[in-house]
Formats: sequence, structure tokens, C-alpha cells
Amino acid sequence: MNQKYIKFLAIALSVICVIGIAVYGVMEYVGVKQAKTRAVTANPDITYSADINTPHDLLVVPAEGGYCFANKSGVVFNNNIYDIASPANYGLYYAQVGKKQGFLNSSLNFVFITEETISSNLSEDFVIYKRDNKSGFINIKTGEKIEAVYDMAYDFSEGLAAVLKDDKIGFVNTKGELIIPNIYHSSGRHSFKSGLCLVTEINADGSAGTSFYIDKAGNKVIDNGYDYGMAFYENRTFVRTGETWNLIDEKGNLVTDEDFGPYTNSVPGKFGGGYAVVAKDGLYGIINADGQYVVNPKHEHIADISGNRTVFKSGGKFGYMNIDGSVVISPVYEYLGNFKFGVAAYSEQGKYGVIREDGVRITPPEYKKVEILDNECVKIYTDAKMYFYTDIYGNKIWEPKN
Repeated sequence: MNQKYIKFLAIALSVICVIGIAVYGVMEYVGVKQAKTRAVTANPDITYSADINTPHDLLVVPAEGGYCFANKSGVVFNNNIYDIASPANYGLYYAQVGKKQGFLNSSLNFVFITEETISSNLSEDFVIYKRDNKSGFINIKTGEKIEAVYDMAYDFSEGLAAVLKDDKIGFVNTKGELIIPNIYHSSGRHSFKSGLCLVTEINADGSAGTSFYIDKAGNKVIDNGYDYGMAFYENRTFVRTGETWNLIDEKGNLVTDEDFGPYTNSVPGKFGGGYAVVAKDGLYGIINADGQYVVNPKHEHIADISGNRTVFKSGGKFGYMNIDGSVVISPVYEYLGNFKFGVAAYSEQGKYGVIREDGVRITPPEYKKVEILDNECVKIYTDAKMYFYTDIYGNKIWEPKN
């Protein structure tokens, strides 16, 4: 065979091999990219409530091989079985089937479903998802993604979400644009309330510096060298310097000269209905919006106020009182939960039951755990996994057959 022809053939084969390897490499690269493109299905025609605290119409019940749903009358819909199911916010339900996860409405239609790894709750139409240990967001109404390039992502609040990158906090908008750059320490509040958010400076050594409030454009608004601060509720919040907490308004002015704290295992309560729970020298009381005591600090603990009543702890036991301090239920219980729909969980000798606001026991203290749900139903655990449902009057709604 002609030597020139053999040489030409060898070169041609080499070129073909190189091209083949290159094409294979490209295909491999594209294949990896394609493998990482996980399905997202948004159903914008299936609406849900805009209120994050919307009550749930359904109850999650166990079924063979997973979970299904029942209505509040105990009628079970077992035509669909889910590997995981739980109430989410906005009145929706988080559900997982195989590799797919998403959110169902009360008609059991998927508002959104994906093969991405997502959290089980929503914030302002967005769910956080993770990919290769990085976090991003998906809009469940449109399916659009804010790519997972952040070390951590936090819930949206007032149109912005905190994101952590290189140990620094910044804020993105709903389009994924970095509106406030990553320049803050990770110890801030991470959410906007009343247009303000507490952020913390970073010292030269990387430690947390002083804290201040910024607006949604990133402008410093309230800066008095605080060590820390709470979110604003009813145009009031508490800020800490050392061990001392003070009450300020939305302009940064002191509402009162009174110092509160120190706190050991808690922080000041948020304002609700014009009142907030505070501590003074280790004891708890209640103040009004002017910072004046309506209940002097004398209790071991006071829960957040709801409907001008609150749970308190005195003498190592829990009771229930009005906003003026008058006792409704004497402090005789090992535990007393916050009241919803006029009922709460209570415990004696490590067992739980349900009690009314007037102190009448609806169920005896003989259960593992009790949860008062947002839909006027009660979930009662007989052990760590088994449970049944009642209404707030103690009537059984649903219980397992076996």
C-alpha cells in the first residue's frame, strides 16, 4: 500500500478519534446539565389564599403505604396516597410522592410540583430549594427559578429575601436581583417587617459588630450602636445593648426610659393588641405601647398575649390570666399551652389533655401529646406515632381502625 496513503489514513483516523472524544465529552457535559434540569410544574390556574395564616380544611391521616387526607367530619379521601403529607402555610399542604414534591390545595390539586429538593413551606409565592448544597428559590405560580448559588436562603418578607454567600448576608428581590449586597454578618434578623430589617456589621476579624436597621433600599435608618434588636410590630420593637433592652418606635426614638431584662432563655415579646411581655430582674410582666406596666414583673414566665389573655407561670406551675393580671385559671398545671378557639393543651404528671378557657377539662390528662390545630380540630397522640382527631368540644372526628 502506498506509504502516503497509509500516512493519510492514520492521520484521518486520529482526527476522527479526537473529534469523537470531543463530541463524547460535549455529550457527557450536556447530559450532566440535562440531568441537573429537574422538572418543575406550576399550575397558575389553581389559586390559593394570599393569607399566610389561612386555616386548613383537611386533616392528614395515615394510610397503608403513606398518608392521605380526611375532611373535618372524618370522611377519608384515600384515592391518593402520599409518602409524606403535612400542613403548609397559605392553607396548602406539602406532599411528596417518590421523587416529586409539591403543594396541594384543599381540593387535592397540585398547585406546584417538582423533582427539586424543596422546603415544606412557602413565603410570598416562593419555596426554597437546594441543589449541590446550594440554595435558591422557585416561584410556585410561574415555575421560574432564582438559581441555587447561595450557601443559605431565607424566607421572603415584604418582597425581599436574605441570602448567605461567603458567610455574608445580602438581600434579593423576587426577580433574583441582589438589591442589597452581601456585606452583613449572619447574626441579623434576616426578614423585613414594617419596611425595616436589623442587620449586623462585620468586624475586621470577621466577628459580629454593632447592629442597626436598614430600609428596603439598603439605607441605614436607625443606628444607635445596638448589639441586637427585634422585628417591628405595631410600630414598636426592643433593642439590646449589653444585657439591657429598651423600647423604641419606628423612628428610633426611645418610648420610655425604662430598662428591661436581662433575659436568660427568652427575648422580649412582640407587641399585639397594644401590649407586650417583658422581663425585669428575672421576672415577667406586661407593658402597654407607652412602656407602662399593666402587670408588674412578678411571674416566672408569661406567654405571648392573645385576645387580652395570656398563660403565665408562678410557683413552678402554669395558669391563665386577663391582661390586667386577674387570674382566670389558677397556676396548678405542669404545662398550659396557648389557647386557640377557647381551648388549650394542659398536662399533669407528664400526661396531656384539653382544657377550656373557663378551666373546665374537656379531656382527661392521659395522652402523649395534644395539638390545637388552626381549623378548630384537636390532634391527640396516644403514643409517639398514633393519634386521633376530635373537635374542640371533645367529640371524636377520626380515629384509626386498628
